[in-house]
Amino acid sequence: MGPTGSGKSNFINVAARRDGHTVGHGLESQTSDIRTVPENSSTSGQSVVLVETPGFDDSSKSDEEILTMIADWLMKTYKGQLNLATIIYLHRIVDIQMSGSLQKNLKMFKSLCGQEAMPNIVIATTMWRRVWGTEGEEREARLKSKYWADMIAQGCRVERFQDTYKSAWHIIGHLKQDMTSNEKDQRAQGVENRAAQLKVRLSSSANKERRGIVGFFMKFFGVKSISRVDEGAVVSIAHAR
Repeated sequence: MGPTGSGKSNFINVAARRDGHTVGHGLESQTSDIRTVPENSSTSGQSVVLVETPGFDDSSKSDEEILTMIADWLMKTYKGQLNLATIIYLHRIVDIQMSGSLQKNLKMFKSLCGQEAMPNIVIATTMWRRVWGTEGEEREARLKSKYWADMIAQGCRVERFQDTYKSAWHIIGHLKQDMTSNEKDQRAQGVENRAAQLKVRLSSSANKERRGIVGFFMKFFGVKSISRVDEGAVVSIAHAR
């Protein structure tokens, strides 16, 4: 998981030694935006499925659509026969600042996964070949102390992806033992509850943003009332008399 452009496809391609066109069957989402690639663990030989999800800053879908897609897949996985062993969140080390979009992605990710999943989560920084000297190390230290500190305290670990097969499987790590049916049910219920709460917050935030935009134009044009707002755009307005 991670923001758009953080290197999710590349990570899976390197870990699976594939060209990016191989997609798993049977675990595919109903949409084509969740990519699944079957592979064998490089250490234990276990059969695993590598899964790529869209970021919350995807330009083709709303945050609510992406949230629903990821939450549904997580719940389906927890309730099925698979064991969700590791969740990897990718972050570009080349990003000079933690922009609003990056902070939103991280916040949504943490809120959806929940504290109980943190020991199964790895934050992996990417694109180390594009930073020089101590530049990357200084950014990494700042991220750990300011933005990732709470996740690290809850059991999350931080690794560097060096664009190699060995590095990818080091990040994936030793696959944990299967959870009990009760543990899976609890995780699935937790995801469902948190997703519902996030949808309410997203809807409230979107409505607030639309009201702000409409209010600005009403004030700018001296309008006292509007007749309809459709998807954030003013369809018709009544001018002040």
